[in-house]
Amino acid sequence: MQISSITTDRLVLRKPQLSDSEQLILLANDWEVAKYLARLPHPYGLEDADFFFTEVVEKEMTWALILDDKFIGTIGLVRHHDSSLELGYWIGRPYWGKGYVTEAARAVLQWAQTVLPDSRIVSGCFIGNDASYKILEKLGFVETGRSSRFALAQVKDLEHRDMMLRSEE
Repeated sequence: MQISSITTDRLVLRKPQLSDSEQLILLANDWEVAKYLARLPHPYGLEDADFFFTEVVEKEMTWALILDDKFIGTIGLVRHHDSSLELGYWIGRPYWGKGYVTEAARAVLQWAQTVLPDSRIVSGCFIGNDASYKILEKLGFVETGRSSRFALAQVKDLEHRDMMLRSEE
């Protein structure tokens, strides 16, 4: 599906570009960023960035988070076989704690509810990733259960909080 660029108060969300590669590798190759992500390997190098551009960007709804013309992370929606959409994101450590992910996620969720209004939206985070859990709660996600999911950087299964976006009343 073709995604559109989205502008928020502080960010531009647009399709990731090859020119983002250097900053992508720099930020993604951080253990603190990678350790609680299902699909981000560690260490993260050029081959991983190539895979991101050819497999993820070209096949999924993926946006680069751009702050002052600089790549700071990614956010996306993955369509599952049951037609649900799963929200996923990561942001470089220098940009943590400033509300950028919440701002970007609100914009992406609004886009999804406009473009794909009948989709159930899910997300979640690994146990221990308290910052991500707080973001998802702020966005209106509620925990629906727990599961075991593979964390690529840790090369093992971890306990995962499964969450779903509350539907508007």
